[in-house]
Amino acid sequence: MNRDSTYKELNKKTSELKQEVAKREWAEDKISKLTEIVGQAGVDHDDNIDFIVQQACKILEGTCSFYNRLDSKRESMRTCSSYRVPADFNKTTALDGLICFEITTKGNEKPTVIKDLKGTVYEKKDPGIKKWGLKSYLGFPALLDGTAIGSLCIFDTKKRDFSPLEIHIISTLAKAISLEEERKQAEIVLREQTLRNEIILQTAMDSFFIIDMNGKIVRANDAAFMISGYSPDELVGMNIRNFEIQEGSSRAERHADTVIWKGSDRFETKHRRKDGRIIDLEVRSNYLDLGDERFIFCFFHDITMRKRAERSLKKREKELENKSISLEETNTALKVLLKKRNEDKRKLEKKMLLNIKELVLIYLERLKKSGLDHRQMAFIDIMESNLDEITSPFVHGLTGSYLRLTPTEIQVANLVKQGKTTKEIAELLNLSKGTIDTHRDNIRKKIGIKNKKINLRTKLLTFQ
Repeated sequence: MNRDSTYKELNKKTSELKQEVAKREWAEDKISKLTEIVGQAGVDHDDNIDFIVQQACKILEGTCSFYNRLDSKRESMRTCSSYRVPADFNKTTALDGLICFEITTKGNEKPTVIKDLKGTVYEKKDPGIKKWGLKSYLGFPALLDGTAIGSLCIFDTKKRDFSPLEIHIISTLAKAISLEEERKQAEIVLREQTLRNEIILQTAMDSFFIIDMNGKIVRANDAAFMISGYSPDELVGMNIRNFEIQEGSSRAERHADTVIWKGSDRFETKHRRKDGRIIDLEVRSNYLDLGDERFIFCFFHDITMRKRAERSLKKREKELENKSISLEETNTALKVLLKKRNEDKRKLEKKMLLNIKELVLIYLERLKKSGLDHRQMAFIDIMESNLDEITSPFVHGLTGSYLRLTPTEIQVANLVKQGKTTKEIAELLNLSKGTIDTHRDNIRKKIGIKNKKINLRTKLLTFQ
């Protein structure tokens, strides 16, 4: 090998080495710019997408770049962001033949690389390709919830053989757009949910407070303004203790400790409205810990009318209880009086019957034996019959055995009750002792103690 060929070979290796170094430096520059894009993301999603589309064109050195997105019905595709597009570019176009549409509807995360658009179906169906002299295409789909919704792409006016690094860059940027779409969708859902919650809270029948851990009211709904009598500007910022009249600091702290420990609490309290009127409230509270901030959510409603009705009902129940006790006492007294009256009545009836037998019938009996004529006997019978009629309602209340005694036996029985002896009774009635003994024997038989070791006087005394 001569010296010239050696120099040629050395120059070739040197040239190849320089090219390799240049490629590495180019790749490092692209990766560095890609890293800068990730670090420069802001809070506005549309601005971030515009920035990504712009940087895609710059980093990949394309002629123009687009982010095309399907509408909600997937019937048309609109360019949401673009860079270096012709002035007469139509941002809304039909789907048929559009490269971005096919990328979007492939349903997978793969790039679409077209080194030369000449002679392709896209050149025939997409008038912009010929019109603007576009020669090559590189695109990658953007996803939302796993479904392709659009694509990030670049066009070039020269044929290009896109490198793996360039394909990696377009896929990374498309995924960054997917992330922005997901964040945007999440914020939309969050705003809608927040709006729904706000509508629910503001239109809720129950009043609502959000209170910080110092008792300061940081949020309230319309019902809370109405029930408290304070305007929004007055109520928000007040401390809950400003209008609580029943909750001392220790009791309020106990409620706060309970809701923090258990997560919720329910209790009744009294509040003073702005106009000074005191109202009863039922409160349901829940604890929310957001890490740096902690709050207590309170739902409450006015139970003043219910408490008033309960107090009225308790008062009425007490009155009825007192009346019931009074009625029971009266009823007991009436029972005692009625029992006494019945006893007195029975005693009176018994005394009346006995008096008639002792004071009237005995003499009628003697008149019958005094030799009366027929007419006089008839009057005596009438008198006895009338006396029976008069005394018959009282007979059921007296001892039947005592009433079966004859007038003479009644006289003997009364004298026995008085403690008289047989001899004394015989002398008083002008009868023999034998006759008195016979009457005593008949009396024992009629009152059911014949042949029993029971004192006659003791038994007769029980008929008082």
